[in-house]
Amino acid sequence: MVRYSCFITMRHSHNSTEKNKIPAKELLPPRTIKDYLSVTGKTIKRWETQYGWTVLKINARLVRYVKSEVEDSLGVLFPNEQN
Repeated sequence: MVRYSCFITMRHSHNSTEKNKIPAKELLPPRTIKDYLSVTGKTIKRWETQYGWTVLKINARLVRYVKSEVEDSLGVLFPNEQN
């Protein structure tokens, strides 16, 4: 697992940007959500818009969501990854 300790630009659904420091353990990749809930990537994109999740877009292929936002909006708890 890659650990990010730098500032990441966050893109909100209302198109504002701000700089925040978020620990890597508080970020979820789309694949984790897909595998845990057995849904498609299209469903995750729909939920992103519907629930207004904060999208951390590092580059075109590296996207992360804030774990607490996803858990609160879907009513699930994702297990903590331990390496």
